[in-house]
Amino acid sequence: MNVTDIIFLIIIGSFGIYGFWSGFVRAFGSLIGTFLGVYLAGRYYQDLANWLISVTGWGANTSKVLMFVLAFFIITSLVGVLFWFIDRIFKIVSIIPFVKTFNRLFGLGLGIIEGILSLGLFVYFIERIPLSEKIMTSLANSIIAPILSDIASIFLPLLPKALQLLHSTVDYAENLIR
Repeated sequence: MNVTDIIFLIIIGSFGIYGFWSGFVRAFGSLIGTFLGVYLAGRYYQDLANWLISVTGWGANTSKVLMFVLAFFIITSLVGVLFWFIDRIFKIVSIIPFVKTFNRLFGLGLGIIEGILSLGLFVYFIERIPLSEKIMTSLANSIIAPILSDIASIFLPLLPKALQLLHSTVDYAENLIR
């Protein structure tokens, strides 16, 4: 297990803690936001990246990754706000015994699932649009990254065909290490 794996576990744990703290309804909203974020960010990241390149002159890969992550984050946050309002309505039910406890425990589970899916998507995206040799080597040496990438395959129907067809550059990095 390397530093990258430890960072992944900390991030997944943070998602779980957030899910526990926010409860089932908001964690469910975040999970819905994750799927909607993948779909919409996957459709518009290229146009946003082209705009960013024209404004900043940054490299294509950096711009693509940055705009995908930014669009994904904004979309999931907006959906999260919507479910926050819905959660306020359901707070009335929390006076029933054990409802609050189950709300938090189910929120914890959904938070962990969302963390795994979000990180998996991030790894899947980075494997196909490499940022640097150091990052790619770190992912190639990771125990958790391939598992996350495999789990992210559930998002494939939501991603554009062009992104689906790109081959993983981690395979290339692994061949360099061997």
